[in-house]
This record gives sequence, C-alpha cells and structure tokens, in this order.
Amino acid sequence: MPVPNLFQRKLSSFLSYPVDAPFREDYDFNALKERATALQKRLRLDTSGFSPEAQAIASANADALVPDDVPSVSLLKNPEIRHPFSGEQLPWDAERRPADLDEVERAVNAAFDNLNLPPIDASEVPGQHTFLSLWRNLIPTLRAHSPEHWAALWDVLPANPVFPDHSLAQHLRMTSAFSGVSYSEGGFTTDSSFVLFTIGPVQRFIKQARKTKDLYWSSYLLSYLCWIPLQRVVSTFGPDAVIFPDLHGQPLVDHWMENELGLNVRNSQAAYRDLPTLPNRFFAVIEAESDEALRSFMEKLEDDVQQAWMSIGEAIFSKPPFNRIAPPASFNNHLSGAISTYWAGFRLQKEAAPITPDGLVDDLSSYVTPDLVETVRARLNSPMLKQTDRKASLGHVYDLLYTLTEKRLGAQKTTRPFAQLGGGDGERGRKGSLSGERNVLFYRGHPAQIRHNKHAVDLSDYVSPVDLRDGEGLSGVGFTKRFADRAIGSSRSKQFDATADVATQPMRRADAASVQRCETAMKNEIGGKRFDGQLLYEENLTVNYLASYVYPEKDAEHDRAELEAKADALRRIHNDTLSEAALGAQSSYYAIIALDGDSIGNWLAGENGAPSIDKIYHSDVWDSLDEDVKHAIESSVRVSTSNGSKARRPLTPALHATISQAMAQYALHAVRPIVEDYDGFLVYAGGDDVLAFVSLDTVLDVLIELRAAFSGHRTPDGTVDLSQSPSGFVEDETRLFTTLGPGATASAGVAIAHYKAPLSMVLDTAYTMEKEHAKKYGDGLKDAVALAVLKRSGERNQTVLPFQSHDNAAGGTLMVLRDLVADLQAHDISPTFMRTLRKELYPLADGQGTLDDFPQSDEFLRAELKRLILRKANATPDWTTETADQLTRIYTNDRGDLGNFLAALDILLFLNKETTSHASLNHAA
Repeated sequence: MPVPNLFQRKLSSFLSYPVDAPFREDYDFNALKERATALQKRLRLDTSGFSPEAQAIASANADALVPDDVPSVSLLKNPEIRHPFSGEQLPWDAERRPADLDEVERAVNAAFDNLNLPPIDASEVPGQHTFLSLWRNLIPTLRAHSPEHWAALWDVLPANPVFPDHSLAQHLRMTSAFSGVSYSEGGFTTDSSFVLFTIGPVQRFIKQARKTKDLYWSSYLLSYLCWIPLQRVVSTFGPDAVIFPDLHGQPLVDHWMENELGLNVRNSQAAYRDLPTLPNRFFAVIEAESDEALRSFMEKLEDDVQQAWMSIGEAIFSKPPFNRIAPPASFNNHLSGAISTYWAGFRLQKEAAPITPDGLVDDLSSYVTPDLVETVRARLNSPMLKQTDRKASLGHVYDLLYTLTEKRLGAQKTTRPFAQLGGGDGERGRKGSLSGERNVLFYRGHPAQIRHNKHAVDLSDYVSPVDLRDGEGLSGVGFTKRFADRAIGSSRSKQFDATADVATQPMRRADAASVQRCETAMKNEIGGKRFDGQLLYEENLTVNYLASYVYPEKDAEHDRAELEAKADALRRIHNDTLSEAALGAQSSYYAIIALDGDSIGNWLAGENGAPSIDKIYHSDVWDSLDEDVKHAIESSVRVSTSNGSKARRPLTPALHATISQAMAQYALHAVRPIVEDYDGFLVYAGGDDVLAFVSLDTVLDVLIELRAAFSGHRTPDGTVDLSQSPSGFVEDETRLFTTLGPGATASAGVAIAHYKAPLSMVLDTAYTMEKEHAKKYGDGLKDAVALAVLKRSGERNQTVLPFQSHDNAAGGTLMVLRDLVADLQAHDISPTFMRTLRKELYPLADGQGTLDDFPQSDEFLRAELKRLILRKANATPDWTTETADQLTRIYTNDRGDLGNFLAALDILLFLNKETTSHASLNHAA
C-alpha cells in the first residue's frame, strides 16, 4: 500500500521546525520558518509543502493551554527543562548552558553539514533512505557536534520552553507521523488510521521450556516475530509511524538499516540484536484510503508473521544434520496453530466530508466511557481554543481515539476463533515434553515410548543426548524452539548452556583465575566435549553423569572402566585447581527474576504519569497568568478519578511516544547493564518486562537496582536512593535518559532454586510469584517483590515484601534484607533461631496473624528478637540491638503480617547459609 511522495512529505514535516528553536527568544512564525529553510538547504533538500496541521497535533497541549500573551522564554535566557511525568526540573546550572545563540547555531550547522544523508533517489521508494537516516541520526549527530558540557541536552530538550511537556525529538517524529493530515474549510482530511497489532501467546509460549536454550529461543522468537510486521510498517510508512514501542535505537532496527539498507547508523545498537527487546504488540499511525486497503495491509502483516514462523521451521530442515530427514506430516500443522495474531484498526475519516474533533466525539461517544467523553469535551471548550484563532486538532482527541482502538483489540481477542489440533481429526498419543499440548513428532529412545505417533522421527542418530535426552519427545513447536539456532544464528544462547553457569558465578568472582585453570584443564581432559558449569560441582564427576552428558556415545556399564578413569582425572583437576576461596563461594542455587512495570496500560492510556497542571508550564509563564486564567485552564483538563476529580494534562501523541521511549531506554540502557554487571543472563527486556537469571549472592542487589532504575531512583554508577523524589532524568557521561519518573512502580517475582530443579517449575514459580503475589500486594498497591525458595529437599518458603520501606530508607526493604545477610555472615547464628522464634511468636498472634493485640507490638517484637539473638548468636549487645531493629523494620514494612515476616526470616537465613561472602553483593555500589 505505497503512498505517493510519502517520505518526501515526511521529510518536509520533520524539518519544518528548526531544532534550535527552543534556544530562541523570538518565536515569530516567519523567523522560525526562515531558520528551518536555511537548515533544509544545508541538507540540499527541497522540503516545501509541509502541513502545519501536523505541528498542531504534535503540540496539541500548548495550543489548548497556553494564552497568547505569555512572557517570552528561552533556554538561554531563563532555562527550565521539566520532566514530562514528574514535572520536576532537570538540575541545570549556568555551566551547563550554551554561551549564546551563536554557539548553538554553530553546533547545529556543523551537525547538519555532517549528517551525510542519502539523496532522495537513493532508494527504490523516493526519500525512504533519506528519511530513515535523518530520523535515526539527527539527535546523535547533534550531540556529537555540540560542546561536551551541554551536548546531552539534545536528548531531553523541550520543543517549546513555554510549555515543556514533551521533547524536541518526539515533536519532530510526531510531526512527520501525522504529516498526512491537512485542513480544509469545515474540518480535517486524512487517510490516517490508528492500528494495534499483537502476537501471542506470550507467557505460555515462553514458559514451555525444559532447557535454558528453550527459554531463550522462546523469548527471542516472539521478539523477532514482532519485528517482522514492524519491518513492513517501517518500510511503508516510516519508523516514526510506530508510537509504541519506540524503535529509535532498537537493535533489530539498527541491524536492518545497516545490513539490509546499507545505511550508516550513528551509535548503533545492532551488536545487541540477539537480546529480545521488542514487546509482543505495537501501536502505529498508518495511512489507508479505504477500509478495504486498511484490512488488506493488516492481513499482510498477519501473513508476514505466519510465513516467518513457518520459514524458521523450514530453515532448520535445510541445515545439518536435519537436512538428511524429511519433516513429519504434522509438522507444519503444529507450527501453523502455535502463533496467533490479532489486530484492530480505526480509520479517522471514513466519509468524504472533512472531520472535526467535536464530530469525532459525537460519533464515538457511545463506544467509550462517559467520563472520557466529558473530559474530552471540556478540553475542546478550552478558553485558549475559543478565544484565539487556534483551532482544535486531532491531537486534542488523541486519548479518545487510542482508547477506542484498545477496546476494539480487546473485543477481537475475546472472540478469537478456536482451531482443533490435528486439523480437525484431533491428536491422540504421547504429547511433547515442553508443552504437553501437541503430539510428539521427534524423540530419542525406544519407539514404544511414543504410542500412536506413527510418523514421529527418532533423532538418536542426529543429535546428542545433550540436545535431546533419552525418552524426551518434542512436538513441532518444541522442536522449532530447541533447534531455532540452526535457522537464526545467535551467539547469545551459547553463552548460557545451563543454570549451573549462573549458580557458579560466585566462584568466579571469588577466584576467577582458579576457576579458569580448572575449566581449561577439564576441557583439555574431555577433549572438546561439551563443558558447562555442572562439571564444577564434584557431585557430577561420576560415571553416570559423564555417560549422560559428556560422552553420550558411551555406555555407563560397557565403558565403565574408561569413564571411571575420566571421572578420577576430573576429580583430581577439581581438587588440585580450585582454590579454597572458589570452593568456599560455591552455591548450588540460583534465582530467576520476572519483573513487570505496574499499571502500564494506565500509563499508555494517559491515566498515570501526569503531574499537577502548574508543573508543565515554565514557572515564569505560570506565575504570569491571572488566577481566573489558571482556573479556566484547570477546569478544561479536570477529569474524574477514583480519588475524586483532578486537573490532569491530556495524553497527546508526543507524550505517548515519550512513554514508549522511557520504557525502551530502560530496557536497553538500564536493565542490560545492571544484569550483565552482576554476571547474570538477561533472557528478555521488552520495555517494562524483564526476565533474568542471576546468582544467589547478587539477587537482592539486582532487584534493588532494577526497581530503582525503572523510576529514575538509580544513577548509572549504581547508586540507589528510594527515599528521594528525583526529577526522572538520569544522566551518564554522554547521555540524558528519560525514565517514567518517581511515580512509576514495578513488581517482581523471584524463584530461588537448585540448579538441578526442573526449569519449567522454577520459571512457573517466578511468574506466579509476580502475578499472584507481588501484583496483589497491599490491596492493589503493588510495588512489591515476592520471593520463593524451592529447596532441593522439597521444602518451600515464600514471602512478599514492599520495595519501598515505610520509614523511607534509601535502599528500601530489600537493602535492609541484604545488609542483614552480610551482618549475619559475620556472626555464628544458631540454626535453631527460627524454630525457637516461630514457636514463641505464633501462639501470641491474633486471628489475622498479627501481634496487634499487644500494646506497642513493635517494641514487644524488638525485645523478643534481642533476647533470642543474644541466646542464639555470637554477638555483642550493640550488634544485637541493631539487628533486632533491622528485623523489626522488615516486620513493620510488611504491615505486621507475622507469617509473612517469619517466612522472610527463613529466606534471610537461607541466603545467609548459601552465600558466604557479601563482597560481590555490593560490588556496584
């Protein structure tokens, strides 16, 4: 569905607003137009004929909420940069400012001279490569050619310093995204359509894993399959058309631009393309001249996903060793029903007559809530729109249009068609080991194990027991996950062969040289056979283990003498090379973290993250307004909420894109460094969703930093302070990042398990702890972490704790817990401590499991803890008092739930026992 001259039109709109406008005191339209034209000429582009309506959509809030006669402000004269969600100012002293406008213009001119954009005719679609390069490289190039002391400002520079509610970068992108909107007498004309597209199932698809390899590829495949339809959207309508997720700096996008289009990408993230970072859905603004054209395009996106998914399966059979066998008859049938796609689209203008914002509200009022309709009508009646020559734009009804599109998608998903397995004939016989849903098509072992599956293929001669264990069976979907690396090259999955690789990280931190010597000697001894962290545990240096995982071609009985000799040699290496420090740090446990942002749907709908109305103006401007004007403004944006009515800034396309940007930057520039700095393995980071494996001694630190980074409470050097209310901007050496701000929260589920525990069980526990416990903490308050310890003995302990402590401690509840682990390791506390504490406290609890029947229950608990610690630990009175205080803080932070508190202490003592050194816990602090 190509649109004639679309990319030339986008170039015109993108460049219609000069990038140095925020530094200018004179906002005269003609002066800005003259400067924009001068910059366009530096690029040798003819960009005449842009639509001013697109500018109005991007800056809708300013049009509706800023009077004409406000004082002029600029970032040189009286600078303020406000966070779009907290409303707080970026700390910005005089030393961080440009000297004058000449310095700014020199930097901008140099950047435009060095953009090196491809010419308009360099691509098959005129202007496509030119626009893509401009969209991706403009801000990084401006940073590169600006003086170091203020270069990072380009990341967060507001489009309009009078009303700094969105950045210059998002303003330019949204102006081009809505460049197809024009105004004629009586209203707007446009072919623009809002579309939502989603791929599923997500958690069920990911959780069906028995190996770390299955888990990684499940996550990667979903992210990759979401990029497939996005690629068509980007190629046809441009990357600016995608409002969620933010595609700027996405690894798969950068890789595509560099390797398929041959474009230069500044500060490319393509090296991280093996990390799944795209969520399973996207929201975009595309153009379609009719309902039929819209449906045709969206159906192509669905076909793209299915064809890409099927082609992965086909590609596996084109590579050794599977190119020597034919796919079973049901293989394609298994794949065709595994991935579902849903979409909803809404064309803004359905009839030939122009549309108006008021008309859209009238037409759509029966499909959304009355409160939303009332809110939008009040906005359209803003005195700034009624008393000036400005007109309401589609940006003023954006939240209504987005909400309607979401509702349509929800309706599509609730009426999804059901397809019976087996093409209508059903499936009978043994089901695959990963999902338990579809028949086994591939197996290793005796055919009797796969009753009724007459077409199943025995892979004994093609893959080792390491890849497919004896007796294991895979459906077509399970086979595709397990061997996807044959079709899609990725070095990342090879970096994480077993959970033991994560569990043994404390050994490497304690004495890396010792562990390296051991690994090298063992690899030489086994002669190129598969090595993973399990061989660092002496319990695995046995004949049976070697026959199953290292020498699968050998028989444990027939080749016993040879295998015993190998086992003896490996034990000698183990004992001779591993130092006391390495062995002392060895743990058999690891942790899976599943973290998810709280109420993200509300953020995307504009219901969360709106500061008080006065905080989105430049302070000089707000202070200059008469009280009756302020009242009129507040009335025009007042909405009804569960806590009463309040004045809330409306959601616009640029703000929506800023939310997307914040989540993308969190995944790429916070989550990945945090997990990797602690030697963990990041499986997935798609915006607000995180799935990671970490060692036991770092799990609390990783949780603290992931949660703090989500809301801007963590600096890039690892400093965390949840007690403060930061601006929401985070700065490293060269960049400024926008987080969702201090009003954002996240919840996490953690499963701690033995490295030999079934992965599917551990993964399911982590997700269950997140969804069913952390997300339901505090009657909907969320912002919690739910931890479960799955001991090898079968015993299970679990607790739910708030991230933020009631006494407003800098590190929150988890830092109290972490510090207690360190302290307890320095004192020999008796293992009977918990048994005695539980025995004495439980009989005192009331019917709700609290100590509230006792006057001053906190003091009572503190005194009892002090008494028991003195009896059960080698401790001084001062340490005893401090520790009792810290433990009591955990109790009070959890609102006095005695059972939950005792479970937290069980986990505390478990961590104390299983982690021997706190040095690695705090290495990033």
